[in-house]
Amino acid sequence: MKERFLFVLFLYLAFAIVFSGCRTADTTVGQTAHRVALQALTSRNCKIVLEEVYIPSDRPEKLRTQQITGSYLVVKGDRLSAYLTREVDSSKLFFGTSPLNGGEADLQIGEPEVRKNGDVNISLRVQGSQHYRVFEWVMTLYHDSNQCFVQASKVYMAGNFSFKGRILPLPEN
Repeated sequence: MKERFLFVLFLYLAFAIVFSGCRTADTTVGQTAHRVALQALTSRNCKIVLEEVYIPSDRPEKLRTQQITGSYLVVKGDRLSAYLTREVDSSKLFFGTSPLNGGEADLQIGEPEVRKNGDVNISLRVQGSQHYRVFEWVMTLYHDSNQCFVQASKVYMAGNFSFKGRILPLPEN
């Protein structure tokens, strides 16, 4: 009986050690991805891959969520370029006089603010070819990840939408 108890205890400890090591490795990978994403964004040389877009509906209590693939934004210096796929059934993501309808817009990036939980907030101001084609976003880069959520804050004739995505660095040229 005592031998069985010791065997079970040893097995439990072995599992605890193995799984705690996996968690540490996951955290380290997440921290590295977070650091690389933040560096790429602040150096203004990154790609933001859109994964999910939230578009307001005619009922304010229910946003429409749309999974998308193949769409991304490229930040190079003070320019934001949009590469958007149009799915057959989907509504237009960037409509009317949105700054992104032309594919490119000017970009201003604010200073990163680190929150208590480790997330980083950054303001983005996008302006198209006309002075009134402007919108402002608040981006949250999640702690220990390259995942971000971008919420529309001030919208001036630009289409009110938010999205979730990933920030990836672009190769240096």
